[in-house]
Amino acid sequence: MLDGDFNTAWQGPNKSTFEVVINLNETIDLLGFKYLPPQHWWEEGNIITNYQIYISNDGINWGLTKEGEFANIKNNPVWQNILFDKPTVAKYLKFVSTKTVNVESRAACAEFDVITK
Repeated sequence: MLDGDFNTAWQGPNKSTFEVVINLNETIDLLGFKYLPPQHWWEEGNIITNYQIYISNDGINWGLTKEGEFANIKNNPVWQNILFDKPTVAKYLKFVSTKTVNVESRAACAEFDVITK
């Protein structure tokens, strides 16, 4: 999911939901987050449709920064840009998948990325 290869995909261990914590190694200014769904037709049920994003400076105490739905992502599986309501400073970012196209499928992604200043 962080390998820069759009042709690979990572699947979570559970149906529909999973969470990924990204350690940014330093406190940085975040403007948003990017999600690229799996790019193969046989994985379309694994595409994440609903999400939550949390941030933290210590990896223990988390604050919800954004939540939402990717509209029409099954038919348009391109990079999804999630812009935060305001610039946010954090060292850790947690992405939580809360629903997939097929709720019986494991959530998957081809790539994640952060948007910085």
